[in-house]
Amino acid sequence: MNIISPSSISLDAIKLGKIFTYHANNQLCNLYYNNELFYLHTPALYIPYGVLYFQNSSKPILEMTTDNEKFDSGISQFKEVIRNIEARCEYLYRELYAKQVVDTPLEKPLEITSLVKKIYMRGENKFLIPINKDSSRCILVEYPSRKKSFILDWGKIPKPTYGIAVVQLRNFWVRDGKCGVNWVLEHVQVMPSHVLDGPSKCQPTTAEEITESLPITAMLEKSPALQSIENDPIYGVYFKMRKMGIPLEAVQVKMRLNGHDPGVLQSSGRLAIQV
Repeated sequence: MNIISPSSISLDAIKLGKIFTYHANNQLCNLYYNNELFYLHTPALYIPYGVLYFQNSSKPILEMTTDNEKFDSGISQFKEVIRNIEARCEYLYRELYAKQVVDTPLEKPLEITSLVKKIYMRGENKFLIPINKDSSRCILVEYPSRKKSFILDWGKIPKPTYGIAVVQLRNFWVRDGKCGVNWVLEHVQVMPSHVLDGPSKCQPTTAEEITESLPITAMLEKSPALQSIENDPIYGVYFKMRKMGIPLEAVQVKMRLNGHDPGVLQSSGRLAIQV
């Protein structure tokens, strides 16, 4: 996984794939960076409420806000990078549309629906990042020991907290004269809120601080104190069901009914938990 730091983004490396049309005139383009999947890490952002569920949606959302922007200049840079990426994608889409769809450019300008959201009645911004519960991972960093452990249940993220996330910028969408970038949470490293509260504590974050623990396989190689999740008292029973020959889909349905993450079975026991 090639995780890009916001400070090292090159807009020229951003590319759009072929335009796909779905549901009448809705369109979608895959998003790439140097012809590879596009992963970006955030600075340390404030997480006030943990995981959210919006009405009429079963997909969990992680809300990360810029509450600590006055202490971390990297947040202002990150917001600017996101807006530049969105503008770059809109420009590339116009070029692609003229070549692929018609021989003339778009008649009307597109309104960008930015990933940088305003918080009502406050000067901060927020980012609403969808979570893929089957693949996204959450790592808790304890202080002052800096011991790391996995949070397997997204509902148990400590709140409020701070987090440094890795997000995948997946595609660029166009619908009814509006456009924007879709992204999804790949990993997030969270820490107790007191660690970054106040100007004396909050320091600008770097790519090394998040990539140090990612991807997960690299973390396991550096952490001998980790044990296989197959021996976990909660998740171990599902691995036993698989060894008994019960189909993967059936076991995952059982896990969802019990409120457990079915994605751990895809790791074939390589995922681990802190002891």
